[in-house]
Amino acid sequence: MVKKSLHPSVEQFKNFVKKHPELIKEVRTGKKTWQEVYEEWYLLGEDDPKWAKYTKTGKPTAIKEETKSNNESKNAIFNQLITYLKNMDVNQLQHYLGQMSEAIDSVQQLLGQIRDTNQNRTEPEGNGEQWRRRHPFSFRKD
Repeated sequence: MVKKSLHPSVEQFKNFVKKHPELIKEVRTGKKTWQEVYEEWYLLGEDDPKWAKYTKTGKPTAIKEETKSNNESKNAIFNQLITYLKNMDVNQLQHYLGQMSEAIDSVQQLLGQIRDTNQNRTEPEGNGEQWRRRHPFSFRKD
């Protein structure tokens, strides 16, 4: 009988789960899915302090409580970001980016007009060139 070989990262994940049996309980109770656990493991690595609570002893390594709470809040933010990215509509994002680009272009044009107006004011008066800038179309009677 031929045994199917798994991807090396999947083998590593299986070994990781064997070392952290509390993860199995989390998945079986429905608190997490295997996909979520795998993604967190892949992104955070095996050495992340988050995994200490899933070992058989359940005792986290000697970490200050403040650092632990900071790591948990960072993980919560990271998990929210992953969830947001999964649910993101790429077409809608492209639409918003296009609108933002148009708004930036409008602001740049406005600033350019203000700059040109300020430069015109600083030129000496009595110059015919200034009159032409104010009145770009010269209408004369024949």
